[in-house]
Amino acid sequence: MRAERLQGHEPREMPPGWPGYDIESRLPDGSLRFLEVKGKGPGSGVVTLSRTQILTGLNKPESWFLVVVETDGERALRAHYIPAPFQREPDFAATSVNYDLAELLARARWSVEL
Repeated sequence: MRAERLQGHEPREMPPGWPGYDIESRLPDGSLRFLEVKGKGPGSGVVTLSRTQILTGLNKPESWFLVVVETDGERALRAHYIPAPFQREPDFAATSVNYDLAELLARARWSVEL
C-alpha cells in the first residue's frame, strides 16, 4: 500500500480471501492495476502463487503485477514490480505453483524503496 501511495496511486486493499490479487490501485489517469503481493525475507528462494492468481494474471496481462516485497525479516525494504510473470496456465490439477525468486526479481520492471 505504501509503495503505491509513494508513486501517487490510490490503493485499495481487497478483503481477505479475495481471489486473484491483494490490492486494486487507481492510477492518476483513472486506470486500475491489480497487484498480488508476496513478502519475502532473508533466505527465501521461492514464491508460491495459487492457480487463481496465475489465471487472473494471464487474463489481465497489461494491468496485473506480482509485487515482491523484500524484507529484512522485520521491516519492508523495497517493493519489486514484476509484470506478466507467467507464460502459460498451470496444469489442470495444480492448486499452486512455485517460482524461483531470483528469476522473478531479475524480471522486475521497477522497484520502490520503502
